[in-house]
Amino acid sequence: MNIRQHRTLLINGGLVVVLAGAGVGSYLAIQPSSSSSSVVTATVERGTVLATVSASGSVVPSRNLGLNFTTGGKLTNIYVKVGQHVNAGQKLARVDPTASDQSLMMAEGSLSSAQAQLGAAEEGETPQARARRAPRQRPPTLRCSRPSPP
Repeated sequence: MNIRQHRTLLINGGLVVVLAGAGVGSYLAIQPSSSSSSVVTATVERGTVLATVSASGSVVPSRNLGLNFTTGGKLTNIYVKVGQHVNAGQKLARVDPTASDQSLMMAEGSLSSAQAQLGAAEEGETPQARARRAPRQRPPTLRCSRPSPP
């Protein structure tokens, strides 16, 4: 056997001994000893419970549902109470319609403008042709008069 093989054998053998020792030590540390813990037993009897149990902590729901609303804004009415069971489609609250009404009016204005542009385009009239066809107006002339000396 050469020196290299002998050295490898010694190192591997030492590792096996160390691992075996660690395994035995872990087993002895984890194994419950019969003297340290004893099992307490009692016979069942009917009677009044004389013990009171109290606890403190936080109460959290078993599941939390995220709500997705199609619009946002200021709530004017709330129709349900905290913890109340609700059904699908049930009204939960009312949102102030002012902002959405304004958005609707702006959208309707944009729609009518787009429809007018579409009608003009279908007739073949371009904005440049419409501007040439319109009567030309001169811009007002501004005149400056000097005040007369006193």
